[in-house]
Amino acid sequence: MESPFKADVLKGKVALLTGGGSGIGFEISTQFGLHGASIAIMGRRKQVLDSAVSGLCSQGIPVIFFHVSYLSELRWVCSLILLLVKWVDIRIIKLHESCTLEVMA
Repeated sequence: MESPFKADVLKGKVALLTGGGSGIGFEISTQFGLHGASIAIMGRRKQVLDSAVSGLCSQGIPVIFFHVSYLSELRWVCSLILLLVKWVDIRIIKLHESCTLEVMA
């Protein structure tokens, strides 16, 4: 299906997704990337992240990933990402069955 949005609507934006390596999180990562965003994904399963990164890269989407095995590491990794990219424009934090979307101007 063709997107109703301009291909570069998210150009220059950085999207951070937890759980972005599979399911709806991966599809959101893909669609944001196809619309110009650079992607940072976090997840617990290394093999899933490796597969997601490979899939995103094969579509020309710039992506980095963070393997977070323990919940206690999550705050540290989020802080690291914020330091590396200076700010994140789009954050999708998916915990359990809930999903929160925050778009920053």
